[in-house]
Amino acid sequence: MPVPRSWSSPVNVAIARLLGRRAKVNLLLLVLVAVAVSVLCAWPLWKRAPGFALVPVFVSVSFCGSLLVLNDELGRGRGGATSILLVVAGLVWPTNYLYEWGTPLTIHLSMIGSTVFWWVSACACLMYPQQRLEGLERGYLVVQGLCLGGPEIYLVLTGETYDALPYFEYVALGFGIGFLGVMSIRYRRYKGVARKTLIPVLISGVALALTGAFSWFLLLSSGIYTPRVDQGLVDLVFCVQGCLLVVAAPIGLVVGGLRRRFIQAAVADALARLPPDAPPEVLREALRRALRDDRLDILYRSPNQGVYVNSDGHTVEPPEEDSDKVAIQLHAGGDRAMAVLVADRQLAGEVALFGDAVSAPRQPVLAVWLQVHERANREQQRALYRRLEEERWKERQRLSRDLHDGVQQHLYILGMCLALAGEQVKDDAAADSVERARGQLSAILPAFRDLIHDLAPPELARNGLGCAIHALVERQPISVDLHLGSARAPISVEYIAYLIICEALTNIIKHAVANQVVIMTAIRENGLELTISDNGIGGADMNRGIGLVSLRDRVQSVGGRLSLDSPPGSGTLIEARIPCE
Repeated sequence: MPVPRSWSSPVNVAIARLLGRRAKVNLLLLVLVAVAVSVLCAWPLWKRAPGFALVPVFVSVSFCGSLLVLNDELGRGRGGATSILLVVAGLVWPTNYLYEWGTPLTIHLSMIGSTVFWWVSACACLMYPQQRLEGLERGYLVVQGLCLGGPEIYLVLTGETYDALPYFEYVALGFGIGFLGVMSIRYRRYKGVARKTLIPVLISGVALALTGAFSWFLLLSSGIYTPRVDQGLVDLVFCVQGCLLVVAAPIGLVVGGLRRRFIQAAVADALARLPPDAPPEVLREALRRALRDDRLDILYRSPNQGVYVNSDGHTVEPPEEDSDKVAIQLHAGGDRAMAVLVADRQLAGEVALFGDAVSAPRQPVLAVWLQVHERANREQQRALYRRLEEERWKERQRLSRDLHDGVQQHLYILGMCLALAGEQVKDDAAADSVERARGQLSAILPAFRDLIHDLAPPELARNGLGCAIHALVERQPISVDLHLGSARAPISVEYIAYLIICEALTNIIKHAVANQVVIMTAIRENGLELTISDNGIGGADMNRGIGLVSLRDRVQSVGGRLSLDSPPGSGTLIEARIPCE
């Protein structure tokens, strides 16, 4: 889920300007400010123990340097919240040493600075990399701020020290351990690659939290900010604490930033291992294994239409911003993405790390893209042929109605006229001629009715393929066993299946010498499946006639298939599958 614009956009714009053309100068100025703040806050420590006084300088510079570490993510419009929080924490850290000045004001500022540092650091850690907080994380930060900040305000108002707060060191220790629980829940919330690549940041955050909790437990137990303080222990704890901060914070972020490269490497390795002629399905499975996402799909950009198509060549839309999936552009050379990875929203955290795009070897992606582009072209042709079949059926219905309502009615009227003429004609020769004309007309009418019926069978139009097959079988001189599904397919698909059955029955009656035929239909996986078998002599060859050949071409034009298996002496089996869309 993207960071709300009200928070992320201004921060990212500001940091992008800071790291713009004058990035070196700006970062140098920021480092100088951090050094100046550190020296000013710990100036008495410089006089007393110069070696220990270097620690706040290193910590402040390390935290402010997160801008440089996260620079690659900032270029993608992400990482701004974490970066600015770490910079704030780096500038606040030296205030821990204000107690060295020994005045009541500096002691209270040191107390407040310590609380602010650890609260801001926890917030920065919990916001990385999504740049947002979940409900539990927000609750933890609110409770931590109230339970640690409230007593601080009380001490400032009363002028007392931590001795006035019994068991406060245990409260600080409890929040440090509680941070471990929050991070463990966050770890369980992630899966696959997201969990694996988030581990360095989780370990770094937990290490810092536990370091802060136990170190401040020792400092509070030793009476920090009170006259009875053991200064040697305080110096040692601050030194160890500072050294861990210098090491843990940048290492966690650097390893986290490198996860972008790890993801790219996994994608590149999966693509590099593909054979040159790998189909799109193999590419998809390779990326699913690399990113550990069984729902991952790949959408390929079609240059002809300016849209995206899936592996089957069907036009699809990339996921919406608020859906449960996320779109990641896949570049294979050039500026424009050739494909889009549609992954589970769980990988949104990874997108925050490697941006909106990953790069990949050009050759395997291009090879698969060409295959998909060819499939898309075929799918466009199939869609065109499907529309033509629909129009063909509508035209047959129109022609059937016109013949039925027009020509057939005229023929009936002609028959009535001939009958009337036969009654009125007195000449025997003329009467015979009229009678012969009536006989020929009577012979034509059944054939004409059959022609009208075959153009657009009314049973097919009214009740579907099953009723049309029953009506067709009743007129056949052979036993037919029917196993018909009840689901309906588009009328154009059912009509193609009806024509296949008509052609098959005609061939069986003429050539197969069969006494039993089995017809089965079913709708499976969005396609009409048709099977016609007989117990005849076999030996049929689809290429010897034009009926089944033309029907096979017709089925293939809409993306289906038609096959014939007819070994000599073993009957004939015709199988067809016609897509329903």
